Amino acid sequence: MRMQERWGKTPIIIVGSVVATLLLVGAGAGGYWYWQAQQADEEASVSRGGPTVIPLAGTEQTDTETEIKDEKSAANTLVSLVKPQLLGKEKQPSVSGPFGKVGENNFFVRNDTYYGAAVEGTSEQAAQTLALIKKQLMLDKYKETIRQKGSTTQSYEALFVNDTVLCLVYDIKPTRNDGKTEVGMLCADAEQFKETANIYEPYVTAYKDASKLDVANRGFYDLKTAESPVPGYRRASLRITGENQDTQSGYLGVFYQTPDGVWKYFTSSQGMVACSKYQGTELQNAFKDEPCEKAGEVSKVGS
Repeated sequence: MRMQERWGKTPIIIVGSVVATLLLVGAGAGGYWYWQAQQADEEASVSRGGPTVIPLAGTEQTDTETEIKDEKSAANTLVSLVKPQLLGKEKQPSVSGPFGKVGENNFFVRNDTYYGAAVEGTSEQAAQTLALIKKQLMLDKYKETIRQKGSTTQSYEALFVNDTVLCLVYDIKPTRNDGKTEVGMLCADAEQFKETANIYEPYVTAYKDASKLDVANRGFYDLKTAESPVPGYRRASLRITGENQDTQSGYLGVFYQTPDGVWKYFTSSQGMVACSKYQGTELQNAFKDEPCEKAGEVSKVGS
């Protein structure tokens, strides 16, 4: 699978009844995208003159907070060291942040903040740049896990991990007539991977217990939560990848929380869920007013 496909982003755009109609025939992401879109900020790439600081959707940071985090970040220090040596034209990375499995949690997550640098140049420049990045990481005793070996025509992708930082290193072979190859690295601090994994753990556990699936090679990212109109209930969604973090085979996991504070897995979704699936008081309360499909039309849970 090409790098552009595996790590690409999927914008969420909801435009009135036209899209609602498309959702009913399976062309949209479903009712859950509706309430997610109301609260989600789009992923942003922010150029700060140094390494690229890329917060994921749903995070907000002031400039001061970001600067303090940068100063303490081993990932930022690494990227700042390597970036001036890269050969070619500087550009924003074309891939999303890496999935990592750090600490005791046996599943992959995508970090809240990562630091990136990328250049575009000739095949000769790309080869030198990739070798330079790998040499620096090897000197710092990073362990390489190759996800896609790479060749003259196939893109390269690997994770480099040590005790403090996880990096995705890649090249993307030309897809246009200009013959330019992109080479880049995106790095994040291991400690933040642990924090993200700890936040996701209740949802992953609920998913694993209900689905009976092994989560060891799956990735979890883009958590969204919302209050139900019924006091004491909440609902959430978490994007879940297929095996080996292949986002193209992923889906949306849907969860709800009862007044006792326990999160439960409800269903997976790649389209709008039928209203008839919301059986029982718990589901009715947790998802009240959530869009659902009824007899080929858009309705709401509890209507």
